[in-house]
Amino acid sequence: MSSPFQGPLPTYIVSPLAVPFFGSHRNQSSLSRHSTNHVFRVCRNRHATATFGFKSYNWSCCQSDKVNTFVEVQQLLDKTPIYLIGMMGSGKSTVGQYLATKLNYSFLDTDQLIESVQQKKISEIFEQCGENKFREWESAILSKIQPCLGYVIATGGGIVLKDSNWSHLRNGIVVFLDVSISTIMKRLLNDTTRPLLQGADPQKRLKEIRSKRLPLYLRADIHIQLNDFRMEQEFTEEQWTALITQRLMEFLTTTTTTTKRS
Repeated sequence: MSSPFQGPLPTYIVSPLAVPFFGSHRNQSSLSRHSTNHVFRVCRNRHATATFGFKSYNWSCCQSDKVNTFVEVQQLLDKTPIYLIGMMGSGKSTVGQYLATKLNYSFLDTDQLIESVQQKKISEIFEQCGENKFREWESAILSKIQPCLGYVIATGGGIVLKDSNWSHLRNGIVVFLDVSISTIMKRLLNDTTRPLLQGADPQKRLKEIRSKRLPLYLRADIHIQLNDFRMEQEFTEEQWTALITQRLMEFLTTTTTTTKRS
């Protein structure tokens, strides 16, 4: 099958360990020695999505000993990749970079990779090539960067639409960042680069997109939802990262215990 890309794939697509400009790239020699088999150790016993919603939260539990928590989660992860999914504007790229730094991981953004390969903005790709072609390239990117050991990967909002993409997402831990339509609207109010929102009623369009994708997003291993518009507005990257890390800890320890018992 011919490549859907224009020209040869850059080295950072063929091997994510050689990415020249996305995030930090620590311990690459140790990463290259990892076998892909260990990735399934954490993920092979899937269970119903764990949902964590908060209307109020005592942050002392996240702030205390957080350095030790990050270290422990790193050890439990053993370089297993983390895939962030969710709607456009949910903070996947921003939070993903911060999370990668805290976990001593590197960071990839699939939309940025597509733009780099195609030498076009996402909005231009949609306009000139159509959404179907974009989804094809998105799937090809996801396939080409496997395995992403030691990476946090921020994915496009529609990556969950194709069943074939899930075979790659399941190589890691999938985290659904779920924020309200109101928060997304506030974040994207003046953003003209979102091709799916360039209509007369972007809020209605967002609701339609979310309604269609929500059952797919809920296939994630971890579902994080704050359930509070004010908290969504005020949450910092550090707070999001602390919350995700805590939920990773709970997921990893629960899954590891289940694996040992089975």
